[in-house]
Amino acid sequence: MTTILDQARAFADGGDVNAALIAYKKVLETESNNPDLLEEVGFLEVQAGHFAEAIGLMKLALDFRPNDPTSHLNLAEAYNLSGSAEPAREHYQRVIQLNPKDADAYFGLARLCIESKQWEMANTHLKSALEHAPNDIEILHLNASTLVQAKDWKGAEKTYLKIVSLQPKHFDAIVDLARFYYDRNRFPKAIKRYYAAETLSPLPSEDLLNFTQALIAEGRAKDAIAITHKLMMSSSLPALALARRGQLLSTLGMFDEAERDMRTAIQSNRQASGPYEQLGSIHRLTDQDIRQLEKLVQGPSVQKDTLVGYWFALFNGYKDRKEHEKSFDALKKACDFRLEDNPIDIKDIMGRSQETRDIFDLEFFERRKSLGYEKPGPIFIVGMPRSGTTLTERVLAAHPDVVGRGECYSVSNLADDIEGYPKSIVDISKDWAVTQGRLLHQEILPPESKERFAADKMPGNFTMVGLISLVLPNAKVIWCKRNPIDNCLSCYEQHFTEGWNFTYSLEGLGVAYRQHEKTMHHWMDVCPIPVHTVHYEELVSEPEKTARAMLDYVGLEWDPRCLNPEQVENNIVTASMWQARQPIYTGSVEKWRKYEKQLQPLIKALEEN
Repeated sequence: MTTILDQARAFADGGDVNAALIAYKKVLETESNNPDLLEEVGFLEVQAGHFAEAIGLMKLALDFRPNDPTSHLNLAEAYNLSGSAEPAREHYQRVIQLNPKDADAYFGLARLCIESKQWEMANTHLKSALEHAPNDIEILHLNASTLVQAKDWKGAEKTYLKIVSLQPKHFDAIVDLARFYYDRNRFPKAIKRYYAAETLSPLPSEDLLNFTQALIAEGRAKDAIAITHKLMMSSSLPALALARRGQLLSTLGMFDEAERDMRTAIQSNRQASGPYEQLGSIHRLTDQDIRQLEKLVQGPSVQKDTLVGYWFALFNGYKDRKEHEKSFDALKKACDFRLEDNPIDIKDIMGRSQETRDIFDLEFFERRKSLGYEKPGPIFIVGMPRSGTTLTERVLAAHPDVVGRGECYSVSNLADDIEGYPKSIVDISKDWAVTQGRLLHQEILPPESKERFAADKMPGNFTMVGLISLVLPNAKVIWCKRNPIDNCLSCYEQHFTEGWNFTYSLEGLGVAYRQHEKTMHHWMDVCPIPVHTVHYEELVSEPEKTARAMLDYVGLEWDPRCLNPEQVENNIVTASMWQARQPIYTGSVEKWRKYEKQLQPLIKALEEN
């Protein structure tokens, strides 16, 4: 015979919470001293969001068994869900007093610590929870998140990988691992995890955007276009998806198709700055576009990031019309706005540069001559951004024995993984140097590559030449050098969305340029790898002579294809995507003279440093 309690449970199982509560309360009229039933109804009240009622019922249950750890845990959870942190903490701690091996109580305490941003204490509680429940997925997942907050990158990665090994189809963990790799610039690993997550469930729009960016960074623009199609179908942000596809088409040199997407994106969202900025970068802004931008920058309540994009677009538009005064005025407005939220510390720039030179001195290398993985192959093209690294890479990549890898994060990732770098580098062992050199070599020039050499053109690796020499003693290093004022102006003209904050300040650029120069001359004095210098002005005025010298340095025979780098079929994801599609030309030499009056703060900073 069906009882009222059976009916209550049937309603609850069927999701009819209100009917279940009515039935349960009838049962409680005669069984109010049944602690199990009190907690059962309490759980249902929690499900209904009736926290005060739930807490009242669970306190009654606890009165019947005051030393029962499970009853304390249930009450703590109810308090926690209601937002009452202190009583929740008291009951979690009582659970641990009664049962020191209760992983759920430590887990609850950790959640409370996270809410109050006590990350170190949260990790302590999670460590205790995992001692008693080492394979609990929920605890592991929260632990991985707190390790990220604590910047324990190795611990976080290890924990995410453990979750995925325990539950290979855990969508949230796979996506979080992909995000972890993306944020750490481990793009090949991020791509692998995003593809795995896609087989389980559609990715959120934010992750589709990350996915496309990771593919772009790895030179896989065609694959990224396929992901943007999914973004346009699944996202509430069609303008953003179109703009992203337009950006991808630009990297492939498909400028007409890119313009089509940008203009469609503008039709979808006339206030968006990204499409205008992209049109400016590929020299497709019309007079009508410029008039519209001039109205937009005067609009009320424009967000600062959007305003920055408008001014950068106007800079390019005015520059194409040879209105130099107006173009520089627009550029300065854009950079000044960026500088407001991205201040620079000139003393910090100088201090970090000096610290690197002090650690990697001549004695350092004399003591470590036999370290590292000795196989040749990687070529590191370094220098200031906008110093000619893209053109240099494409000249080399036109040779059949060289593959251009674009801007790789492999070296900076290696430095990030060394706790206490650069000071701690003095303690490394030969085994470590050989192992890390081999892994770095495989990332830049995978074993299956048919080419003998691979060029990594990450400009910022100029700070890492000492580390490169340590782990890859037979690598090649090419320093791209350019007229300082031209180089700094070209940096100032670019809207770098992350890193390179000093490029928004003319004074900061002058200091950073000279520190870069000092560092490179230091490497040439102390590093076992001989550094080959390529002057941008010579590369564009005497391309064959300069290219032959580069190939001799690398150890390659001359190939006339190196004189036509614009014919290299790969995508270009840097600020040079337009210029690199053109034949070698001298149009960027001495371009600073158009702005000589406005550039006096830069010229002064270069002279003083």
